[in-house]
Amino acid sequence: MLRKYYTVYRKKDDEIIAQGTSKECAEQMNRPLTSFYSCVSKNRLGRVNTYDILVEELGDIEDEFNEKSLE
Repeated sequence: MLRKYYTVYRKKDDEIIAQGTSKECAEQMNRPLTSFYSCVSKNRLGRVNTYDILVEELGDIEDEFNEKSLE
């Protein structure tokens, strides 16, 4: 399973208002997690004009777990 890292920018002034995992961003934006996912989805479709959301894939959670268990 790939981890995703989100950076949420306010469009009017390009200020970063949230960054981190989806759960962290939802908390920083004072939204329920489902509302944050909805915002990301609408942003991808070009329907949200309030935020720009950058989504980056960080890697596989299972791979990191396996690497740590080998140490």
